[in-house]
Amino acid sequence: MTVTCSELLDEFISEICYYRGLSPATQKCYRSALHNFYNWLAPRQTKLLDVSIDLMTAYINERAVNLKTATHNLQITILRQFYRWCIVEKHTTFDPTIRLIFAKQLPRNITPLSEHEIKRLLASLNVESRDGIRDRAMLEILYATGIRCSELIGLTLYSVLRKERAMLIIGKGRKERAVIFGESAGQWLDRYLAASRPQYWNAISSHQLFLQGGGRVMTAAIFRKAFKTMIQNAGITKPATPHTIRHSFATHMMNNGADIRVIQLLLGHEDITTTAIYTHIAKDYLKEVVRLHHPRGGDYEIQPRFQDAPEQKRLAF
Repeated sequence: MTVTCSELLDEFISEICYYRGLSPATQKCYRSALHNFYNWLAPRQTKLLDVSIDLMTAYINERAVNLKTATHNLQITILRQFYRWCIVEKHTTFDPTIRLIFAKQLPRNITPLSEHEIKRLLASLNVESRDGIRDRAMLEILYATGIRCSELIGLTLYSVLRKERAMLIIGKGRKERAVIFGESAGQWLDRYLAASRPQYWNAISSHQLFLQGGGRVMTAAIFRKAFKTMIQNAGITKPATPHTIRHSFATHMMNNGADIRVIQLLLGHEDITTTAIYTHIAKDYLKEVVRLHHPRGGDYEIQPRFQDAPEQKRLAF
């Protein structure tokens, strides 16, 4: 039976989503990238399995004009995966993506909040209100664990072990990891669960840990919008999102002597090179460590040779 191009795309997306546990957002990205390519081919009267190397290159070059480097490279990755899957499934024997080259990506510009700014942000919340207690608990958890905004929103009542001060996180690719949090975050979480959460309309019916008023479900978009207001109220002028708290967590952990592999484990990074970016952010701290602890790391005055023992000059050469 002949498989249509549309059916081929749907089969690939369904299979890759099943085996890799892709998030809904990533699934949407894959579907959009492949259907954009499919629609681009239509007026050129070319089927997906008949694409040449030159035609593939022309498409990527055309798309690159309006895309950021990371998005451009993602398009290449998705198309490569699709055609390699087609070869494995014996739909074709030719891969038109073999000559595609990833664009060089500049280092990420990460500006974490300072420890002082984190304190200002936390202190600026009105913790006499229902939402203020919730927001304080959410920020405390973010800063204590370094979890992503989506992971925070995805927490349920069953994710948290309050007595052990630990929680189970479902991260990218549906991968699980355990993180721990300190007493400050634990105390605010306890206060939220005791005094704030019961006041929300769906407190009994919902298993979601953090709730939203007004008959709406708490989402990452809602929290990001609220976070923007929190930053403004705290008088912080740096551009910041909830993900900035994750960067701040990692940077402050490294500045205070945490091992990079521990930070990698807590952040849920598969590759330690992803975590290593924080060594560049913490370079001023690392310079200070070298200055203080290396025997020749500090400032020292160069002494003229043989100044105090001129008789040794004869024996030096």
